[in-house]
This record gives sequence, C-alpha cells and structure tokens, in this order.
Amino acid sequence: MRHGVFLLTVLLLLAGCGGPSAPAGLTETVDGVQITLTQQQSATVNQQQTWIITLADAASGQPITDADVYLDLDMPAMAMGQNKPLATSNGDGSYTATGTYTMSGDWHVTVHAEAAGQDHAALFTIPVAE
Repeated sequence: MRHGVFLLTVLLLLAGCGGPSAPAGLTETVDGVQITLTQQQSATVNQQQTWIITLADAASGQPITDADVYLDLDMPAMAMGQNKPLATSNGDGSYTATGTYTMSGDWHVTVHAEAAGQDHAALFTIPVAE
C-alpha cells in the first residue's frame, strides 16, 4: 500500500511539472490602463515573433477594445532604426503584432495604446538570445 501511495505521489508531481506552460505576460499600468505584453515564443534573433497585447481599464478590469496599438522595438545599446509593428485588434481587448528582433541583447519594447485621444505607453525590457 505504501508503494502505491508513493507511486501516485510521484506521478502527480511529474504531471504538474511536465508539458509546456503558457507564456507569461509582463504588465504595467499607465494612466489608468493596464497593459500586458505576452510573447508567444522565446525571444530569438531573426525569428518571427508574435506578441499579444491586452488592454484593460485598471479600475474596472473591463477590456479596451477600441484602441490603436503599435510596438516600438528599440535596442538601447545600438541604434537599430525604426521598428514599429502595428497590432490588429482581436475584438476582446487583445491585440496581435508580429515582428523580428535583429540582434541579441536587451531590447526595449514600448507598447503604445492610443485610446480616447490619449497615448498610453508602457516600456518592457526583453532579453533576446542568439
């Protein structure tokens, strides 16, 4: 009986550790707007990236569905030129953008969400691997 309980415990622990986990989002609140940036894959040089941006009213938690959203990708250590992918609305307060990191190192990803005539900008630092 003790072996059965031990085996069941080990199996439950392995089940909890196995499999890929959902990508974690980075969140900032700017002027009453909660902005979450989630990368859909590992940040890697010269690989197409997909970002999901989620906008919500920080006070009520209600999604913001009528914003114009774009990213500003910049590498602070080196001038990389303009890299500003536009995001498209998914209709539920989330927006999707695609683009590419062109070098390894730390990148600043600034999410710009223009809603109700105001630009809300949240800065996130993303380490990019080779």
